[in-house]
Amino acid sequence: MSNNTWSTSIPLITDGLDLVSGTTLNPIITALASRDQFLFDQQGLNTSKNILMAFDIPADGTVAAGSVVYLDATTPATLKLAKAGFTPDTSPATLSPALSSYVFGIVDTVTSGKANVYIRGLIGGISLDTLKASASETGL
Repeated sequence: MSNNTWSTSIPLITDGLDLVSGTTLNPIITALASRDQFLFDQQGLNTSKNILMAFDIPADGTVAAGSVVYLDATTPATLKLAKAGFTPDTSPATLSPALSSYVFGIVDTVTSGKANVYIRGLIGGISLDTLKASASETGL
């Protein structure tokens, strides 16, 4: 891992005052490259974990262990079964993926209307057959 950090101070060029030269641009490029490397290193930290989970997310009554879910962000935010589909909400002339098409994760357990959800990683105890059985699709 490198020693890069997230720098909040990036030098700027002032129009008409700064000459475009290596001494002007190189510190800016170095600072931005350091930030990129920092983000890359942080991603490596997350992907080396076994799993990433979200806990105690409110879920509607249709959600069960093994369900593929999306997060309905309306108040209150609730997990609902993910469904592939499209919506003309943005413009009647175009179709956009429905919010239910954006998968949040796979449910591990549901207790008292709250779910623990696998968001990323190696998931044990959930079979492909369980996922297929809980899947539902809508669309055009």
